[in-house]
Amino acid sequence: MSYESLFANEDGLRRSVQGCFGAFKPKTEGLSVQEAEDAFWRKYLDRFSKTAMNSKAGREYVRLRLSEWC
Repeated sequence: MSYESLFANEDGLRRSVQGCFGAFKPKTEGLSVQEAEDAFWRKYLDRFSKTAMNSKAGREYVRLRLSEWC
């Protein structure tokens, strides 16, 4: 699943995810990717639990984005 298909026809979800990453990025300093991923989902699972982000592709996307910073 590509980024485009993950957010296909979901501009609101895409904006929400990007906003969460913007707010979360400063909190990743000094964390491993796994630690950051665990912290991200502790904070945002309720928000994204019923969206495409809570899928295998969505979780992979989160991991890849966090790996840019960690």
